[in-house]
Amino acid sequence: MLLFDYLYLDDPQVQRHLGALSGGTVGPTAASSSSQSQRGGALTGSTGPVAAKVDRSSSSTGSYSFTIEPTPEARFQQLLGLVSGSDGWQVLDPMDDRAWDEIERGMTIELHATLSLPDPIAALLAASAAGPLAKAFGALGSLMPQGSVDPATLQHMNSFAQAGQGIQTVLDQLDGKALPFIATPTNGMNQRFVVNLKQQAMRVQLDELTDGPVTVTARVTQRVERNKPWSLDMTSMFSNLSFAAGANRAQRRKAAQPAAAPSKLITIKYPGALLDPLAITR
Repeated sequence: MLLFDYLYLDDPQVQRHLGALSGGTVGPTAASSSSQSQRGGALTGSTGPVAAKVDRSSSSTGSYSFTIEPTPEARFQQLLGLVSGSDGWQVLDPMDDRAWDEIERGMTIELHATLSLPDPIAALLAASAAGPLAKAFGALGSLMPQGSVDPATLQHMNSFAQAGQGIQTVLDQLDGKALPFIATPTNGMNQRFVVNLKQQAMRVQLDELTDGPVTVTARVTQRVERNKPWSLDMTSMFSNLSFAAGANRAQRRKAAQPAAAPSKLITIKYPGALLDPLAITR
């Protein structure tokens, strides 16, 4: 059996699928063990015509029981054993359009790929470190004695504080949401995939997820059709972006007007698919 490092594991989803395929959920397994020991030996001696033998050996037996609790990794390996080799399992290698069209919603696939975040989300997360610093600048500006700082510097400090507050507001909207990653195959396939990762299922930091090739085991939730690109726009991830940016009243009024076309975070075309990952390993 090969050993993997689990970077992501959605155990609740694994348990749901495992229960459906195996006819029930996997619970603790009772086990027992017994042992036997023996010690001592025989003592012999003789005096003239008289001989004697004394047996000094003794033995004891014991038994104990214990419970084996399946780990999330063990459950995933059991699910993998059930689905691999079935009609609903596919390891994605370079394939032509005809083979790709046989991929169906609900199939479980294994994909070797690199992961990346859309640029706006990556930039936002990278800027998150400035949030507390910006808040401190705002507090510092309010504590400065009047006239001790020139108006231009004070204005810059307040603007920085507003920007930090905006960043934190947007980050709060991301809290608990699934983050959309782009999966690019490493084996020459021209397909592109969107992998929605639940933050509570991540076992490593984001930079480790995006640092090199990984193996994604996922369920296909939607396949992108010909001439029907799939897009994720900014408003699907964030609400009230103008408020998050610390906009003034005029900017908020402008933002309240219907937008001609929302900004796109991700757009993928045929051939491509949306994936609900079970595990990501390396």
